[in-house]
Amino acid sequence: MKRLLMVLFVAFVSMGLLASCATKSGTCSGAYVQVPPAAAAPAPVTKAAPAVVPAPVVKAAPAPIVIYFDFDKANIRASEQAKIDQAVKLLKDDPKAMAVLEGNTDPIGADKYNMALGMARANAVKAALAAKGVDPKRLSTVSFGETKLAKPGLKGKAANEVNRRTVVVIKIQ
Repeated sequence: MKRLLMVLFVAFVSMGLLASCATKSGTCSGAYVQVPPAAAAPAPVTKAAPAVVPAPVVKAAPAPIVIYFDFDKANIRASEQAKIDQAVKLLKDDPKAMAVLEGNTDPIGADKYNMALGMARANAVKAALAAKGVDPKRLSTVSFGETKLAKPGLKGKAANEVNRRTVVVIKIQ
C-alpha cells in the first residue's frame, strides 16, 4: 500500500511539474509558471470610408451660333434676334465663358472692303450682346472677310447667302 501511495504521489507531482513546464518556448525551469489568460482579440479596426471626391465637371463648349446678314449689310436681321438671345443666355449662364465673334462675307467685292464688312458684322453682334448685358470685355472680334467660306464648294446665290455671317464661338474657361 505504501508503494501504491508512493507511486501515486510521484505520478501526481510529475504531472504538476509537466503542467508547469508547458510554456511557449517548451523549456521548463522547474518553477511554477503562471500562464496568463489568453488576451482577448483586439477589436477589428474599421477604417473610415475614403471621402468621395466628385470628378470635376467638364463643360463642353456649345456649338457655334451663326447669325446671317443681308448682302452688303452689317445690321442684324429681326429673324436672327433669337440667336442673339441664345448667345446672351449661354454667356450669362457661365460668367467665365468668353466669346469670339468671327465676321465673314461672301466673295463678292474687293478683299479690303470685305475685311471691313466682316469686322462691321462682328462688331454689330458685339454691340447687340453688350446691349443685353454681356460684358464687352468677354467678347472679342475678328474679321475673316471672304477667306473663311462656310461651304467652299457651293456656287451661286445660296453659297453667297451662307457666307454672309458672324459666327459666335463660345469658349469655356
